Parts: sequence; C-alpha cells; structure tokens
Amino acid sequence: MKNIKAKIVADTVNPKGKRITTFLVTYPRFIHAEIMTHRALSRNAASSRAIPIKKVIEAIKKNPVKPEWWGATQSGMQADCQLDESKIDECKDIWEDTMYEAIDRVSELDYLGLHKQIANRILEPWFHITVLITATDFDNFFALRAHKDTQPEFQVLAFRMLDKYLKNVPRSVCWGDWHLPFVEPGGCTLFELDDRITQSVASAARTSYTTQSDEFPLDKQKALVDRLAELGHWSPFEHQAQAIGTAHRSGNFSGGWDQLRQKYQRQDQLDKVDLESIMNSKPTWFSL
Repeated sequence: MKNIKAKIVADTVNPKGKRITTFLVTYPRFIHAEIMTHRALSRNAASSRAIPIKKVIEAIKKNPVKPEWWGATQSGMQADCQLDESKIDECKDIWEDTMYEAIDRVSELDYLGLHKQIANRILEPWFHITVLITATDFDNFFALRAHKDTQPEFQVLAFRMLDKYLKNVPRSVCWGDWHLPFVEPGGCTLFELDDRITQSVASAARTSYTTQSDEFPLDKQKALVDRLAELGHWSPFEHQAQAIGTAHRSGNFSGGWDQLRQKYQRQDQLDKVDLESIMNSKPTWFSL
C-alpha cells in the first residue's frame, strides 16, 4: 500500500487555455507545514481536532506513516545516502516501538477523558493527512518540490501529483462554465447550478472531518454552506471557479478563472470587524 497518494478530482481548462486542477492527496502530517508555504494553492485539510481519537489510532495501525528514505547523518538539510540495511531495520523497529508507545499513552489520555484536540497531537508523526488542493498555477510548486533537495516524503508527493497532472486530460469548458470539485458536470438552470455549487463547497469543507464517500442530503449541505459563509470560514469556497473572459487575478487564481470566494466577498463587502468586541470576548482562563 502506498503511504503517499494523489488523485485528480476535477480538472478543467477554459477557452483561453488556462487550466485549473483540484487534487485530493494523502501524505504524512509532518510535511504539512511545508505544503502551507505555497500560497498559490487553495487547501482544505483533515483536522486532528475533528477526528475521534479511536479513529486516528485505527488509521495509524492500519497504515502508519513511515519515512520513505532512511537517510544517513551528514551536514546540510539533505541526506544523500541511506543507512545500511541492518541499521535501517533497527531504525524501523525503533520507529514502530515509539509509535505503539505513543498509541498506548494516548489511549490512557482518552480513558481519562482528554479531548481529541490535545491527545491526537501526540500521534501526528505517524498520521496521514488528507488534503484538497486547487490551483491554476502549479509550475513553481513542481519546480521546487519535485526536486532532489526536497524532503523525501514531499518529493514522493510532488512527483506523484506531477505524474497525474501530465497524464490527465482536463475538461474543456466555455466562458461562464464552472470548475466544481466532487460534482459531475451538468445542470444548466440557475437552480441546478446553485445546488451543484453548494454540493461542491460542502464537500470541500467536509474534507476536515469526513471521507468523501459519505453522502449528505442537499438541505444539510446548504445549512453547512450558509453557516460557513456566516462565520467567515472561506477556505472551502476557494476550490470552485467560473471561467470568465478577463485577465485579472481572482484570489490566488489567474488566467480567466473567477474564484467563488471572491464572488461572495465582493457581493457582501464584508462588514468591518469589531476588534474591541473580539477583545472583550477573551476567555478568563488565561491572562495576557
């Protein structure tokens, strides 16, 4: 079983020839911070705070994170050579022993009633994270990360994404059409389009805490999207885009793709946030 996975869930090209692609990827959580440095990528990720402790432990036991390259100590950030086989075997044993020790300790914390947002953090070195990624511009990402100087696990992810990207044929659309991850093309009326956009946004949001195989009725999807918009949780609105015949950038998209998040924010003009009110809501359990 591959520990690091990448698949394309939506791939679209507008009449200008500008491509927008959405990946659903799985990789070790310990490289997630490096993923976050790429601002051209829109992302929604599974959250350790949202997944029950027992479910995390079950996932780790079934498919634990293991290093892809057991590099030998040397100066610099890259390990050009691996340890010899006998030392790699010893390292693997220590890695696994440490994992089961962490699982035992977290199980004790779970028994004591500690919330998952704390206990799950201990398990993160062995936990895979699932992330939805959308962008119109992947060139810099691939140039930097599909490279020998990159963290080995990130190299594997980047090359697997690049392989899918080069082999996949994007769907061609007309001006006014949409890129909607997790939604089948179709639906010409305004009502049908609104429902399809709702399903796409809600599915993107649910990346944080469910699998994409779960199904939800439309009314629950609408309620989720309304709640996200009301609270200002805009990241799930960054994966949908409309093909438009203008050259301006829309959020982090370019080349004639208007990001759904920008449509909402242009429409609502977002009322000024009351910072004093936020400050007055500070919990009393800690001091400044």
